[in-house]
Amino acid sequence: MAKGYRVGFTVGSDDHKGRPGAAPPGSGSFGVYGGLTCIWAEELTRQGLWRALKARRCYGTTGQRIRLEVTADEWPMGTEFTADEPPEIRVQVWGTAPIERVDVFRGLQQVYSYPEKVVRDEDRVRVAWSGQRIRARNRLVRWDGGLSLDQGKILSATDYAFDSASEGIEEISERAVSWKSVTTGDADGVILQPPATVLSFNTPVIQHAVSLAEIAGGPIAVEAGGIDIKVVFEHQPLGIGRDVEFSFRESELLAGCHPCWVRVVQTDGAKRHGQVRFTL
Repeated sequence: MAKGYRVGFTVGSDDHKGRPGAAPPGSGSFGVYGGLTCIWAEELTRQGLWRALKARRCYGTTGQRIRLEVTADEWPMGTEFTADEPPEIRVQVWGTAPIERVDVFRGLQQVYSYPEKVVRDEDRVRVAWSGQRIRARNRLVRWDGGLSLDQGKILSATDYAFDSASEGIEEISERAVSWKSVTTGDADGVILQPPATVLSFNTPVIQHAVSLAEIAGGPIAVEAGGIDIKVVFEHQPLGIGRDVEFSFRESELLAGCHPCWVRVVQTDGAKRHGQVRFTL
C-alpha cells in the first residue's frame, strides 16, 4: 500500500501434509498455525473463484473459519469506485470466538476502532508477547521464560494463543508461572488472576517489571526491535460477542485514492483482514 499497489488480502501456509485448513505447526521451524484465504465468489467453480480473486473479493484469517463482510456505500469488498464524499464503511463479522475489537485503516493509518471503549475484566491480566526477527525462514523468536509476583498469590493462570502442543504453561506456583513459547509474527501469552502486586516478566527477549496500578491505566507495551517484537500487559478484554456489526464514516478526506481495510481480533488471538478502495 505504501507503494501505491492495489492489493487484496490472502493468507496461506507452508504446510506439506496435504490437509487444507488443518495446518498446525510441527516440530520444525514453522511456529504458527497455517492461515486461510476466504473468497466471496458468485459460484463455486474455478472460474468463479478466479474472478473473485482478480476482483480482490477475498480476505485472510489466521486459520479460523471466520466470516467477514466489508462494504463502502454498499460496494463490496475489493471494489474500486469514485465517491463525492467519504463513504460509509459497513462491517459485519461472524466470529469463532468473542470479538475483542475491529480496527479500521485508511492506507497504513488506523482511523477507527470498534468498540471505542474495550470492556475488560479488572481481576485478570493478559500478558501477550509477539513478533518475528525478520521476514524470512529464520524469523522465529524464542520466549521460553516465566513471570513472578513480588507478593500475594496467583489464583489462576491459563494459556493464550499458543499454536503447538510443544508450547504452553509448564509450571504454576503461588507466585510464579513458567512456559515454553516461540512466535513467528503471531502472539502467545498467559492470562493471570493476580493480587495487587508487581509482575516481573523474564525471558531471553525482554525483562520487565510492571505493577497492577500501572496496568489499570491502560495497556503497557514494551518493544524489543525486530518486526513487532514486544510484550503487552493489560487487563483481559472480555469481548463483545461473536457476531458484530457496525458502520463508520470519516468526517472529511482529501481528494485521492484511499484503500480502506479492517483488522478483526478475537479474544483467542485469532485475526483476519479485508478491504475496499475508493477515490474522492
